Amino acid sequence: MLHSNPVWSFVYRDVITALRTQFRCIALDFPGFGLSTGAPDYRHHADEHAELLVSFLDHLNLSEVTLIAHGWGGPLGLYAAEQRPGLFDRLILTNTWAWPLNGDLFSEVASRGMGNPVGRALMRQFNPLVNYFIPTAHKRRKVSAAEMVHYRNTTSTPEQRRASAIQPGDLVGARAFFVDLVDRLGPVAKLPTLIVWGDTDLIFTDKYRKRLERTFPNHSTTVLEGVGHYPMSDAPEEFAAAIRDWQTHSRRVDDSEIHDH
Repeated sequence: MLHSNPVWSFVYRDVITALRTQFRCIALDFPGFGLSTGAPDYRHHADEHAELLVSFLDHLNLSEVTLIAHGWGGPLGLYAAEQRPGLFDRLILTNTWAWPLNGDLFSEVASRGMGNPVGRALMRQFNPLVNYFIPTAHKRRKVSAAEMVHYRNTTSTPEQRRASAIQPGDLVGARAFFVDLVDRLGPVAKLPTLIVWGDTDLIFTDKYRKRLERTFPNHSTTVLEGVGHYPMSDAPEEFAAAIRDWQTHSRRVDDSEIHDH
């Protein structure tokens, strides 16, 4: 389970509780997020996060992996799937993307506005992604005060906000990473894919969902109505149920194909 910016593995806690009796659930914090810190020379850029994820998978010696990826976790996880063909069995993509955002007006404005030196300094000083974006990006329910304490405790100093402040610049600044991602996506895009989509996300709107559906032809889609940018936190019960039902159904299909042959 891969998180986005500025949250961390904590965002998946209710989904893990719902699924852990049926599946081994692994959720990591990318360096600089949550309880994870980077090495002194760690730059917190997309290519570095992606390579670290590959090393993480190698270290755990995983197999038959189902990727659950949200926001930035999507391209980072798909990169890992490209680098380790055969390791991933299925994909679950939620309010994310898998291509360069250069030329998209909203992405260009957000990336260049938050990603320039002034924008990064303001983000490190005032923590707007945590203080403003997390609560407003939940549409189905209100984020509790206790939850906000957890998010603020892991971003309580400007240094702890460094990774979060760097990442927006990569939305368009990491174009080479995304071009390479698309060039290698062919085999990964054929995997069975579940798209779980919060339909009131102001960032990842329906045009992103439709492009994911075109990119991953072997997909099923579950739209969570009235749910915002964080479906796994905004509607965790429905999010987990969509995964459970799809995994059960897809395994039945796999078994029937084996018997047919």
